[in-house]
Amino acid sequence: MQENKLIKVLIVDDSTVASRFLAHVIESDPKIKVIGFAADGEKALDMLAYLTPDVITMDISMPRLDGFDTTERIMRIKPIPIVMVSGLYASNDLEAAFKAMEAGALAILSRPVSIEDPNYEKMAKSLIGTIKTVAEVKVVTRNHGRGSSSAGKAPLKAKEETSIQAIGIGASLGGPLALEKILSTLPANFPVPLFIVQHISSGFAEGFAKWLQKNSALKIRLPQNEETAKPGFVYVAPDNKHMVVGEKGKIFLKEGKEKEICPSVDRLFQSLSTTYKRDVMGVILTGMGRDGAQGLLEMRKSGALTVSQSEDDCVMYSMPKAAVEIGASQSSMNLDEIAALILKAALGKGNG
Repeated sequence: MQENKLIKVLIVDDSTVASRFLAHVIESDPKIKVIGFAADGEKALDMLAYLTPDVITMDISMPRLDGFDTTERIMRIKPIPIVMVSGLYASNDLEAAFKAMEAGALAILSRPVSIEDPNYEKMAKSLIGTIKTVAEVKVVTRNHGRGSSSAGKAPLKAKEETSIQAIGIGASLGGPLALEKILSTLPANFPVPLFIVQHISSGFAEGFAKWLQKNSALKIRLPQNEETAKPGFVYVAPDNKHMVVGEKGKIFLKEGKEKEICPSVDRLFQSLSTTYKRDVMGVILTGMGRDGAQGLLEMRKSGALTVSQSEDDCVMYSMPKAAVEIGASQSSMNLDEIAALILKAALGKGNG
C-alpha cells in the first residue's frame, strides 16, 4: 500500500452504538478512514458492489447472515482482509469466530467498549495495528476443503530412542490455520509434548484450544500452573500469562509486565533452551513483530533444532524473517515440510 494512501475500512456490526464507537477508535489514527457501516452480512455484501475497502471489521453474531457465513461469501467472490471483532465470549460465538478464520478471516480481536475500560488503550492499539498490518496482506479465494481427519492418522511405529524431549511453536497473525494444519498431521501417540504460544486477543485462548482440538488426535489444552507436561499433549499459553517450562517438564505460568508481549514466544523458547538444551525443537510460524527470534537464537546456540516458516507460505513473514535475519533459524520450510520434520524429530531422525 502506498505510503500516504488512507486505509479504507468497512465496519460490519449489527449494533449502531458499537460500530460508531469502533469507528471512533479506528479513526483516531489519521491513516485510517471508515468508508461505510453494514448492520449485517447481507448489507455488507450489497455494499461491496460499490465500495472497495482495504479491510473489513466483522462482528461475529449478527442477524440474517453471521460473521462466518459473510466471511465465507466475501472470500469466495471478492477476497478482502477481514478482522473478526467482537465483545462476546459465549462458546457459540467463539466457535463461529474460528470458523470464520477457516473461511479466510485473518485475526480475531476483542472490541473496545468504552474509553473507561482499563484495557482500552491496549485494545485500541492492537486493533489499529492489526488493521494496518492486514491491509498489506494479499488475500486469495479460499479452498474450503479441510484435510483428512487426524483421527485416521497411523500411530508412530516403534522408533529409535529420540533425543527430542519437547517441541515449542510460536505464531501470531495467520497462526491459527498454520497450527491447525501441523497439528492435524500428528498421531495420538506422539511421543513428546508440544508447547504453543499464539498471539491472540484476550478472552479467546480457551476457545482457540478447543477449536484446534476438533481436527487433532492430540490432547490440546490450556495448562494449569505447575502442571507436568505429558507426551501427546499440546499446551497452549493462556490469556495474559507467560508459559515457561522447567525441569521434568513442569509448566509455570508467569504474570507479564505492563506493555510487554504476553504470552511471549521468547519467554517460552528461552525456558525450553534452559531446560532441554539440545534435546528440543523450536518453530516460528507466520506472524507480525519480532517475538520469538531471540528465544529461537538461544535455542540454536544450545544445539537445538530450529526452523521457521518460509516467506511464500506465510500470511505475515515478520516473525520468521526476524529469526532468519539474526541466524536463529537453521532452515525455512513450508508447513508440510515443518510437519514432516516434527515427525522426524519425534522419531529421533531430525536433529542430526
